[in-house]
Amino acid sequence: MTIGVQGDWGMGKTSMMNMIRARLEQRTNTGHDDNYGIVWFNTWQFSMFNLDEFLGVVAISEMLELLKTQFKIPEDNPRLGQIKKLVSAISLNLGPVSVDAKKLQENKSSLPGQEISQTVKTFKKEFKKLVEEICDGKHNDKKYKKIVFFIDDLDRVKPIKALELLETLKNFFDVKNCVFVLAVDYEVVQTGMTQKFGINFEKQNGKSFFDKIIQLPFVMP
Repeated sequence: MTIGVQGDWGMGKTSMMNMIRARLEQRTNTGHDDNYGIVWFNTWQFSMFNLDEFLGVVAISEMLELLKTQFKIPEDNPRLGQIKKLVSAISLNLGPVSVDAKKLQENKSSLPGQEISQTVKTFKKEFKKLVEEICDGKHNDKKYKKIVFFIDDLDRVKPIKALELLETLKNFFDVKNCVFVLAVDYEVVQTGMTQKFGINFEKQNGKSFFDKIIQLPFVMP
């Protein structure tokens, strides 16, 4: 599931997400049966020095590192190593700028022994198994009901890069037991859609895309 906390810049989206995180951590630390693993990903740090040009692939790599640190996954874990190899293969074939679904379908180049589309499927399969290992308490002896990813400051990067990050989440991390909470300004997404598909891109189409990515939207008052 993907949850959107929507609102203009400065409306308190980050504060709201911090309150949600604190509530989940409180439940986890006070003996409830429903434990929630928390991963916080801040996109603002990648807006400096043009790092947001690489946001799609960087996001995948950074989230893997956050998972490894947060849940004490050994560096030599074979599944983590396999996933990192897949990320490298994907980045080499698609380039650093975008990892959207359209490019995946149009890209006809082959990896050794398998096509790029199969590599993406394999990534999701291995990532799903890694999440299952974490939820089952294999790495730190604590079981989790869900892994909750908080994605903050999407409106601090270029709109088209914010859009690409949303596509990355949808195509690579959309697996069972993962919940994404996004601080997002719909207008930023709409601007990114216009930049990507042209100035005549209809606003209604942007709304349809937004609804496919985010299943549960909340608007900040």
